[in-house]
Amino acid sequence: MSEPKAVGADIGASYGNALAKAFHLDAAALVGARSAGNSNIAAVRLRHGFPCQERSLHLEPLPAYNVAVQFRRVAHHETWLGSTSQFKGSLSRSSTMIVDLSEDPTTLLESSFDTAHIYLPRAALRTLVEREGGRATACINTAAVQEDAQLLHLCEIIAPFLETGESADDLFFEHVMLALSWHILNRYGLADCPFEAEGERLTPDRLRAAKEALLSLCPVLPLETIAEFVGLPPMRFVKAFERTTGETPAGWVKLQRIEKAKGLLFAGKTSLRDVAAACGYADQSHFTRAFATATGMTPGMWRIARR
Repeated sequence: MSEPKAVGADIGASYGNALAKAFHLDAAALVGARSAGNSNIAAVRLRHGFPCQERSLHLEPLPAYNVAVQFRRVAHHETWLGSTSQFKGSLSRSSTMIVDLSEDPTTLLESSFDTAHIYLPRAALRTLVEREGGRATACINTAAVQEDAQLLHLCEIIAPFLETGESADDLFFEHVMLALSWHILNRYGLADCPFEAEGERLTPDRLRAAKEALLSLCPVLPLETIAEFVGLPPMRFVKAFERTTGETPAGWVKLQRIEKAKGLLFAGKTSLRDVAAACGYADQSHFTRAFATATGMTPGMWRIARR
């Protein structure tokens, strides 16, 4: 498998296809793949109902890590680095294995599996930490398999977005991938990244600028671009925004969309399709799901209930 050459939205698909090929899987096993903004950090989901009959293909050395998180138990598994066996046995749900893609990892999966693979380039991790004012070697501990329920939960959150690829959810997906990357760095990394004042909040001017940027997401801006617009590194911006408003940037945008939709629905003259478009949803189906999740009612039911 050669290093993915694509950037932006294509890096996830490129890495996903390369992984599927390495594991001797057909296209149906690649459930979904997606990258986060321009960072080249990507998530892939591979699912296969039968054991793999062969050891995976050797990979070309890559300056990146692969973090594999199990959605369900794997009965028989073995991983090698070069010719040396590193792990042999079963993997439970939430088991997390990290391999350095420069160390010639190969794997044999002798049972069915459903796995999230997080592609983390060293350069992207180094940039992530340095932007927060830390000093980093961007090294991750690959010594052991660990059960990581929090990482599994984050993977379960992004799983639906890998399959749909809806562009309207780019900000939310990017926000979760940022949290996922920081979780990996904090739990498994060797980075030193002190944040500034623990209780930092946005000034009124920064808050106003952030809200204006978030509300004018057409096309959708990467989270790092919005953070740069208000003069803060991405993670500091997210934390400061949440302390100031009580919501993450992605959560705040979702609330604003729902409130705008309620106003249009209450007026009673706009079709559901037009309400969806006006509020930034990919289509009416996406709007209906988001609205029902937020309010417990479909848009049509909500409109009728308030007449």
